Parts: sequence; C-alpha cells; structure tokens
Amino acid sequence: MPSSALTPTTLPKSFDHEHAGPPQVLMFPLGGTARSAQGAPVSAAATVADNQHPALAPMYRLQFEPAQDCWVLLYPEGLVKLNGPASEILRRCDGKASVAEITADLEKTFNETSLRGDVGEFLGDAYERGWIV
Repeated sequence: MPSSALTPTTLPKSFDHEHAGPPQVLMFPLGGTARSAQGAPVSAAATVADNQHPALAPMYRLQFEPAQDCWVLLYPEGLVKLNGPASEILRRCDGKASVAEITADLEKTFNETSLRGDVGEFLGDAYERGWIV
C-alpha cells in the first residue's frame, strides 16, 4: 500500500453514529484534533497504548458488502462505509491482537514503516465513537 493511501482526511466531528441516517463514508478519520474535557489538544495516538487489545463493540459487526464493493461497520440503526485503511485496521481488532501487533502486521502486510501514529489516531477515534472496546 503506498503511503499516500494513508493520507489523513477528517470525518466531521458532528458525525453521530447513533443517529446517522443514511450510510456515512469513513475515509480514515485522521487529521482532526482530539481535545480533552478542558478543550486542550490531545493526541489520540497517545490515548491508545501498544498493549491494548481492541475489539469491536458488541453492537457492531464488520462485514464485506459486495453490493458496495467495500467493508462496512454495521450497527442497529445503520452502517458506516469504510475505506481500505480503516477496514484493514478494524479487521485486525479481534480482542486478541495488541495495538503493537496490529501495527506490526499492517507494516509487514503493506511493506510500510512508521504506521503507529496513523493506527493510534484511528483507534483513538474509533474508541471515542464507541466502535471498539
């Protein structure tokens, strides 16, 4: 995977996964600035430790949707259409693999280096949205 495939794009912070309505497209939601309760900028990567073992939250299911030719994250009120990098990360969130192992597997699979920041930011955002636990 060329590193340009991991170019950050921002999913609007106004996205409400509980009341999403029509399918939303998730384009690897990086580049936004996470903020603390006091409003200070916080790195999402810093909030996701290498030894954490992320798994999909109970109300979510990840599946490939042939009609849309992409991976989607399903939940009772709708779905989130995922792009390649987002689906590659979530597909590895099985509750067994650590963040460090997920990152190493992605780097090996796609012959890339230094993906920890991108993986951490995505997982931090996924935690905030309740997609993973």
